[in-house]
Amino acid sequence: MIETFKWCPLLGASKETEDLIDIISLGDGVEQRQDKGLRKTVEKFPDLKFIAKKAEIKEMTAFLLRNRISPFQFDFDGELFLVRKDGPHKVVPKGAGLSELSVSFIEVVR
Repeated sequence: MIETFKWCPLLGASKETEDLIDIISLGDGVEQRQDKGLRKTVEKFPDLKFIAKKAEIKEMTAFLLRNRISPFQFDFDGELFLVRKDGPHKVVPKGAGLSELSVSFIEVVR
C-alpha cells in the first residue's frame, strides 16, 4: 500500500515543472528537439522545509527512510502527487526543542 507524506512544508514551498525533451546538437548551432517519451513534463518539489519538534522531525525522517525505494503520495496545494525523495535530506537543530528538515521530492512517472 502506498503511504502518504502527511506533513505540510513551510510557506514558500514551490513546484517546478521540467520539460522532458531530448536535444541533439547537429553542429553550427543547429539542434533537433524531441519528446523523451510519452510524458511531456515531470514535477519537482525542491528544497522543501519543515520545522517541528525533534520527535516529529524524527517521525518524518523515519518515513523518508522507510520509503527510500518505494514512491509515496505528497499533497501539494490540494493536489496529490506520486513522488520519491530526490537526493539527500538534512536536519538542522534550531534550539528550544525544534529542528528543521530540508528535503526535495520528484514526481514518479508510472
